[in-house]
Amino acid sequence: TIVAVLVLDQAPRWEDVQMRVRALTHTLPRFHSRAQPASSLGWGRPTWVDDDGFDLDIHLRRMVAPSPATLRTVLDLAQTMGTTAFDPELPLWEAVVLEGMEGGQAALVVKLHHAVVDGVGGIAVILHLLDRFRTPRPETGTVDGGSGANGSSANEGAAEIGGPALLAGM
Repeated sequence: TIVAVLVLDQAPRWEDVQMRVRALTHTLPRFHSRAQPASSLGWGRPTWVDDDGFDLDIHLRRMVAPSPATLRTVLDLAQTMGTTAFDPELPLWEAVVLEGMEGGQAALVVKLHHAVVDGVGGIAVILHLLDRFRTPRPETGTVDGGSGANGSSANEGAAEIGGPALLAGM
């Protein structure tokens, strides 16, 4: 299990979060697929099958933390998510946007099974969801501004995934 915690300077628009995650599930089939055992005895290698009943609202949730919400509140949520087993009948990921933190901040907590994405792929997934700059360029999938501190574009990792511009306001 991989759990990522991202603290955001402000709460993103919920509709934008839903749009980006929905686009991600269309781009990466394992985000709307579940692992099916090879046999009723559980022997053999499982296969990925499309979850015909896939419901984004089961995997992506929005919560408002009780005041005063701090980083400790977010880490407690991440710990609970990380130690709770995945439902084997569903795709093996979930995410929570936690609003109401001190100073108007918010957090994104993402939990993925390692069979869905590895560490490098997980970074590309996160880059697909986030902006480095407040205002993305419309319809291009890239953001205004130049390179990052290491000279790389904010979207180099996300370019492999494609999809809509990254979430503004994060």
